[in-house]
Amino acid sequence: MLKAAGLPVDAVPWVPSEGAAPALQELVAGGVDIVTATLPEGASLISAGRVKPLAIMAERRDPLFPNVPTLKEVDIDWVMGAWRGFALPKAAKPEIVAFYEKAIQKVYESAEFKDFMQKNGFGMVWRNSKEFATFMEQQDQTMGQLMKDLGLAK
Repeated sequence: MLKAAGLPVDAVPWVPSEGAAPALQELVAGGVDIVTATLPEGASLISAGRVKPLAIMAERRDPLFPNVPTLKEVDIDWVMGAWRGFALPKAAKPEIVAFYEKAIQKVYESAEFKDFMQKNGFGMVWRNSKEFATFMEQQDQTMGQLMKDLGLAK
């Protein structure tokens, strides 16, 4: 995102954390000045006025946070989102993969799950196991380059 904004990758110190919750705690405590987290992860702190969302890294504004602009709206051409997935051992038999894929897709397509995700501001994209593997490879390349740009990987 910094490169997309025309800033050097070391313009902001990189402070690793164990995820959004501890990063947001550190932000509220004053230990850091800015964090990246999804809007749903910061929702309670946003509604309490403890943190202020500056922008969302999505293609479109989040309907639950209509006043938060996208990065593209503030002239930063960067889109990135959190994603969730399931994994089995690499050697899992195709019939086992198919069983879990069908079961997970059934949950994904359920009204209860869709309602929960929508009410809590989480996006949804279904990918079967092959599509998800391709997506993960693309994410690995993107994140790998980002880590190299930051000097965190060779």
